Amino acid sequence: MRLVQNTLSTFTLAQFSVIGLFIFIMTMTFLRLADVKNALSTLTTQSVPAINQASKLTSEVQNLVTLTAQLSQSQSKSFQRLVSQQIKTSLLSLNSPAFKLETNDKFLFIQLNALSQEIEELNNLIAYRMRIEDEFDAAIEQLLNLILSTSVAFEHHPILPEKRNNAANLFLQVAQIRQQTRIHKLRLLEETIEYEISQVRNGKGKGNNIEQIRELEKIEQMLLGDNGLVNKKIEVLRVTGRARGRGNFVRNLVEDLARNIEIQTDKISIQTLNEGKEATRLVEEHIQLALISAFIAILISFAFIYYLYRRFVIRLIKLTNQVEKAHEVEPKLLDGNDEIARLGQTFSEYFEKVQSQEKALLELSLSDPLTGIPNRRAFEDYLTKSIDQSRRFSWPLSVIMIDVDYFKKYNDHYGHNQGDECLRKVAAALNSTVKRSTDLCARFGGEEFVVLLPHTEEESAQMIAERLRNAIETLAVPHEKSQISPFVTVSLGVTVCHFTNETICSSKSIIETADKALYEAKSKGRNQYVFTDFIKS
Repeated sequence: MRLVQNTLSTFTLAQFSVIGLFIFIMTMTFLRLADVKNALSTLTTQSVPAINQASKLTSEVQNLVTLTAQLSQSQSKSFQRLVSQQIKTSLLSLNSPAFKLETNDKFLFIQLNALSQEIEELNNLIAYRMRIEDEFDAAIEQLLNLILSTSVAFEHHPILPEKRNNAANLFLQVAQIRQQTRIHKLRLLEETIEYEISQVRNGKGKGNNIEQIRELEKIEQMLLGDNGLVNKKIEVLRVTGRARGRGNFVRNLVEDLARNIEIQTDKISIQTLNEGKEATRLVEEHIQLALISAFIAILISFAFIYYLYRRFVIRLIKLTNQVEKAHEVEPKLLDGNDEIARLGQTFSEYFEKVQSQEKALLELSLSDPLTGIPNRRAFEDYLTKSIDQSRRFSWPLSVIMIDVDYFKKYNDHYGHNQGDECLRKVAAALNSTVKRSTDLCARFGGEEFVVLLPHTEEESAQMIAERLRNAIETLAVPHEKSQISPFVTVSLGVTVCHFTNETICSSKSIIETADKALYEAKSKGRNQYVFTDFIKS
């Protein structure tokens, strides 16, 4: 009892020491982590959301740059309405409370208001440009139809082919008006058109009727009048230039807004960077403290482990070695006056008992309890070893299977007690006939026996089989129910395996071959042996 108390006291002290050490380390770690937590909390709740907010704002402004460029280049009313709606949505997002920066810059929102007004004016200008472009396109279509009809009329004029040429030139001049992008070139084109019309009108004073003259005047008015095609084209170019200039101005406003947001973002980034550096400094201090604490803990742990190693582990290793080599070396008592020493002493006593019981159990497991000769398990173990040895040295290996003739009838007639006695006599006779120490006679099961003859050729195996048969017959054990003899007899099957490169001999194949020879001996009349060549498999 005293030994148990000493052991428990030692372990209890060790456990409390380890627990106290970990409590100290955990307390220091908790105190330092509180500071790190506060720093990281500032980053996660203030700085990082502000940067994220600024990033979204920048992305929205970049989207606004793209949208204003698309608005300036709008060619259809549906596309203009779509882009205009997207711009309004973007502006509402930029003015929403969710996009207010931490710096609360008032100039930013002044810029947004000015930008909204300029975009509205640009949108109106684009709408006006597309309206006059539509009017210009309608006027061109109407004029071309009129010129075409006039040209057809001149086509049938019998004496004025030059008028047809002048009408075709007018058609080409109208096409040039549509493609022209410079006002001064339009003025030059206007003079050319005046000349072409005058040539068509005059035609050297021949062949003009009143209806054709009126058509020419109408064409002239549609081309060169105050609200004519040339002036409409000039108005389109002027409005287009104004829209382009307004678009550039709006783009510059958006870029200024983007730069302002970028400045605000840089400020927030610098602030976040400083806060991150502070958090990093706290983390580094915590790491240093943790390393120092861990180093101290490791030293204490090594000291404790060394103590346990000297006190328990080495002695347990000695005890383990004694347990592992118990079959080779007799266990020795361990030094000390504790539970391990008592365990070693107990094991030594237990090992002595196990050895005696193991020896008895081994004898029982390999011996047939009825006949006292080796059983089937012992035979199969020895057969496996004999096959390996025969294969290594190229020795022949012979097996003889033996069966008591009409043993069931013997049992039924004389009773099971007499049957057991008969088997004991047969086993004794067979075992005494096998002379060599390398040979083995075993009970295979029921009334079957088997003899294993290592390093034995065919002739010797057949000779031994005949001796075994004769030894049983010589016993002269009465057997009234036998159909071949008044005494107990046996049938034998003999086979020999020669280990060569062509022959693969296994335990199963050699037993099957001997068993086949045994059944052949029974079919030939019993009380004899039959030799069968080994089945190559």
